[in-house]
Amino acid sequence: MGHKASEFSLPDGSRIFYQAWLPPPPPRAVLLLVHGLAEHSGRYEGFAEFFTAAGYAVYALDHPGHGKSDGRRGYIRQFSEFTHALALLLRDVKEQHSNAPLVLVGHSMGGLIAATFLVEHQESFAMAVLSGPAIKAHEEPPGIAILFMRLLALILPRLGVIQLDANGVSRDPEVVEKYVNDPLVYTGKVS
Repeated sequence: MGHKASEFSLPDGSRIFYQAWLPPPPPRAVLLLVHGLAEHSGRYEGFAEFFTAAGYAVYALDHPGHGKSDGRRGYIRQFSEFTHALALLLRDVKEQHSNAPLVLVGHSMGGLIAATFLVEHQESFAMAVLSGPAIKAHEEPPGIAILFMRLLALILPRLGVIQLDANGVSRDPEVVEKYVNDPLVYTGKVS
């Protein structure tokens, strides 16, 4: 398995880190992996090794404000910053693997990003897989809470208000421990 790490810049000059795990050419297909909130592409190395051994290339970026990419942790100005970075990676992947089918894989918040991205880019993919997509909250907050959060976002847009429970990452205590001790995982509150 080959591995490469690189970066590209967004129009504002901020740097986006990405990595690729590559089988011997040509790959059967290319998986474009979209990670979840507060984590980074490196947490999917086992996933990438599994699929690379089966002949698939795997590409994954660290979203703005995540992992090794630039940006304030726990804060994003607009959701479109996620999809714009993904579009730039897709462009590069298409240039490098013009004949390989593309598969979009999104997990958790990455599932939401992937679903949103598919609205305008579905023709680029042979298939999409959404794993636990964060499309709807398990329990909807009351209307007054939503109104309060919108008002708070206008006044203090960078204020962290929610935090992920690390114990919800996996039922495997070893996976949870790795998550908690990973210096590239953001464990603070997000706006």
